[in-house]
Amino acid sequence: MNKVRKLILFNHDYHLKSILNLDNQRCIQINVKTKYPLFEVLNPFELLFKKHKYKKKIKNELNCINELTIYGCQDYLSWYLYNIAKKKGIKINIVPDNLEFFLRPIEEGYSKLNIKQLIKIVLFNLYSYKLNKDYSFFQNRLIYKIEKKDIDFSKSFFVKIDEKAIKKNKTKIIVFISQPYYIDYNIDTDTWGAKTKSYLLALQEKGFTVFIKYHQRDSLKFKGFMDSCGFSEVDESLEIPKKYVGIFSTYLFELSLEGQHVTSVFNYFKQLFPREYVLFVNIISNQLLLDLDGEKKWSLTNKDTLKLIELINN
Repeated sequence: MNKVRKLILFNHDYHLKSILNLDNQRCIQINVKTKYPLFEVLNPFELLFKKHKYKKKIKNELNCINELTIYGCQDYLSWYLYNIAKKKGIKINIVPDNLEFFLRPIEEGYSKLNIKQLIKIVLFNLYSYKLNKDYSFFQNRLIYKIEKKDIDFSKSFFVKIDEKAIKKNKTKIIVFISQPYYIDYNIDTDTWGAKTKSYLLALQEKGFTVFIKYHQRDSLKFKGFMDSCGFSEVDESLEIPKKYVGIFSTYLFELSLEGQHVTSVFNYFKQLFPREYVLFVNIISNQLLLDLDGEKKWSLTNKDTLKLIELINN
């Protein structure tokens, strides 16, 4: 039986685009959707049993490899295996897969502990680790420490893009890049829709033709509201000059690196976001000198985005 030398852990299907050569590599997706996700969330015993069973199964994979690649390392299982691999002396490559990759523990912490967070500490056996050093919370989301030396930028979401010459774009067509922040941060959908409508109408008053590029997780309610306001979804097959505007999604960064005309209007929506996310956006934008008022286009380069490694605190 041939020894598997490399193991790749990934969460989402889009990660496969970066995994070009599957020879002598084993790939495991560890964020597979389940049939009864709500039941597992509400039943801590089911979660504990599944976590223990899955941990044991994947842990055995580490006995027959000498190199481990992890996309994101933002979930508990990835981080658990990352720590075991480090103890075994296995070579580790952690690939930044989105902007939230840089959400890592800070000494002062992002928030005070609440009952949901305390339950997660117990469920994931985190009481043996140091809070705000080994792990922390961003609202109720667990975030984990990694070491800078283990980060592999060669396949990251920003380095993999071919940079193109930035040309002057005088088009009057604007595509709004939607992101379901109203889901991620529990923002009232009606409030989010009204704010989005207000901004897009202002663009129309300035003479722009406005389309929307929806995120795969955007709700039918939000899409239906925007459609009732007269805003259509963009047809990506039409190769016409466009300008892109959004808030602070990873896709905006990718478009800017491709040489597209990109602006962010985060500050227009800022009051709807929790304090922790505003802090995170300000840290990233200050590091990369990004305008958040929709006035100056982003002109990112691969060299610029490599500065983000400085946000990893070790």
